[in-house]
Amino acid sequence: MNEVWLPPPPALGLAQGDVHVWQIGLERSPTELAKLRGYLNEAEQVRAARYYFERDRNRFTVGRAILRKILGLYLDEDPAGLTFSYVPQGKPALAGKTGLEFNLSNSHQAALLAVTTSNPVGVDIEYQKDNISMSDLVKRFFAPVEIETFNNLPAAQQPEAFFNAWTRKEAYLKACGGGISIGLDRVVVTFVPGEAARIVTIDGSGPLVGGRAQSLSGLPGRPCPGKPPF
Repeated sequence: MNEVWLPPPPALGLAQGDVHVWQIGLERSPTELAKLRGYLNEAEQVRAARYYFERDRNRFTVGRAILRKILGLYLDEDPAGLTFSYVPQGKPALAGKTGLEFNLSNSHQAALLAVTTSNPVGVDIEYQKDNISMSDLVKRFFAPVEIETFNNLPAAQQPEAFFNAWTRKEAYLKACGGGISIGLDRVVVTFVPGEAARIVTIDGSGPLVGGRAQSLSGLPGRPCPGKPPF
């Protein structure tokens, strides 16, 4: 499905309740890459160097640098001077600053960045590989009611349904600060193609009142399965 993305406005501002979502291309020319590398601090450059493949080093550099540039625009500050802190599960935040929430997700050649002033925010993007066993992943990570719904869908709808479910679940769990280490099966979402995105229940309770989700931070989670297994 092709989405229409608008160009950024001349001046950035967030009203209460606004969420801005940015699409970031991670493939850049050598000249632009060299310029973007200058925004990273020493720790980020060390982290980039740990990637085995040059492609992955470059994509991390671009994503982190563009993150700094965009947040710098919202804050009217030098992007290279921003300092990040991290929750125990690894989600970054702006150190010493309140009022601006963000989350970044990258996959393959693209990244998404969500920025808001209202509440903790999460976003997820996944590259749709064809060589994954969706049925096994659904059985392993989804809630029983979701497994039943998925298995009853026509085969042609299952790929879109799978990625709808995965990205919606992970985006919410990232907003809570823990990502999939909290447990994908604890959050039941809508995911049938054409159905509006919605959280149905959390830990078996619901529906949610007014669409506001309770926080899962601090709740005992499942053993972390690591990065998405596909």
